[in-house]
Amino acid sequence: CSSNTSAISPDLGYGQQLDSRHQASFAESSWNTITWSLPPGACACAEYSILAAARLVVLNFSLHARESMASRRHSWLSILIPSVLHSAYKLRCGILQHAQSKMVLSGQAHLLQKIDDNSEGKNLHSGLASKTSREDERLGAFIAMNCPNLCHILSACDHSATAILQTLLKFEGQRLPEFKVGSGCRKWLNSLVQ
Repeated sequence: CSSNTSAISPDLGYGQQLDSRHQASFAESSWNTITWSLPPGACACAEYSILAAARLVVLNFSLHARESMASRRHSWLSILIPSVLHSAYKLRCGILQHAQSKMVLSGQAHLLQKIDDNSEGKNLHSGLASKTSREDERLGAFIAMNCPNLCHILSACDHSATAILQTLLKFEGQRLPEFKVGSGCRKWLNSLVQ
């Protein structure tokens, strides 16, 4: 992600960086002069990174399936589950904020009245969500038509989290364990298992 106003902070994750750029752009009075750029290579990197992290956690959890519950839940890769889930959520939020900014800059701001960080976990690009607002549907249509590379990242975030959650449900029973993640992430995860 690049902008002509400031450098990228190495302390922020990719999704947080996109979100912080979005917040900064709307805080400035001359936000129309900001040029957003999200190279295809960066999109592919984000997509494959989140998928790889999820697959590593799922594979580790599955390999320890024959062991007792205590050793499986406390294996060294299993403790990364909350981090991977929260990373997928933050990447997803950042991508949605980036798409919202692109929509506004393209002159279609009149379609948006209020778009939040999609904390309820609606799958915007596929139309599979059960409770979408008109603004979410418009943003989803904009992403599908104008930003197909972002669709792949959103899908990767959803698939990564779903794979982890399904693995946990398979080995742990009907109830998902509690993770220390933010409330927005929790809502998103709950919407994925429904």
